[in-house]
Amino acid sequence: MAFFLMMILAAAVSHADTTHHDQVTKPLHTIYGGPGNDTIMGKTDQNMLYGGPGADVFLVDLTNPSVDTLKDFNPSEGDQVLLYLGDSAIIRDLLLIPRKLDLGNVQIDYKGNVKILLNNNTWLPFLKLNRSDLHMKVEDKSKNVRLIFKKTF
Repeated sequence: MAFFLMMILAAAVSHADTTHHDQVTKPLHTIYGGPGNDTIMGKTDQNMLYGGPGADVFLVDLTNPSVDTLKDFNPSEGDQVLLYLGDSAIIRDLLLIPRKLDLGNVQIDYKGNVKILLNNNTWLPFLKLNRSDLHMKVEDKSKNVRLIFKKTF
């Protein structure tokens, strides 16, 4: 009887873990831009963002960390990414975000995932570009940080 109960509990835990994993990997919101130049900001949690044609600005709010996915990011159309870091340095400190962002602490990997090296030496992923052919430049303007992506600089 004890073995049977252990098997039921193991199956329940296994099912719970799988369900939780599925919830984490699915985007909660899908947001579409129009045919012109749009400014698109995801909601809380994970977002799937489509800019459409035109020079779109994707605004990523780092005060609510999640991983947004840009499905049709195209810098040759003028698409760009702006990071919002809150209204004060206190927010950066609370979130462990370095006071100055540059290529030493903001990186794009070979899969197009963009991440920040936090003050506690852990990487925080926050954006998926689904492109592996881009290089990045960082312009830190205190409250807003512009990430510029190109195939070459």
